[in-house]
Amino acid sequence: MSVFALVSTGKNLQDPKNRDPLKIKYVCLPEEIRLVPLGTKLDFLSANGFSMIAKHCNVQIRNSSAHLNYTVDNEGNILLPKGDIIKFVDGINDCHDKLRDAAIGGFIAFRHYYYEKYGKYMP
Repeated sequence: MSVFALVSTGKNLQDPKNRDPLKIKYVCLPEEIRLVPLGTKLDFLSANGFSMIAKHCNVQIRNSSAHLNYTVDNEGNILLPKGDIIKFVDGINDCHDKLRDAAIGGFIAFRHYYYEKYGKYMP
């Protein structure tokens, strides 16, 4: 969602599949953005002042959940492929804290971006 918001305000996200340097193609539609690799999106966010969101993205957890590559034990803990364990209660609290921090940081960054672009804060 943050990537789409930046693209819709005029930031250019280059299509990583385009290998021809003479024909630079930029991604702008939601369906195109969805197909851009996560690493490229995280780099784009960092380059545009949203490093807080990019830093809080746990790529291993994201990839494991997206590809259904995990197991859940009898206590409700999540076991990841490389042997990492997310304890149910600790994992929820940690995720909540990170989501809260990312949401607040993202909102603040968007306000500053809007101010820099339009000379006033968002309504």
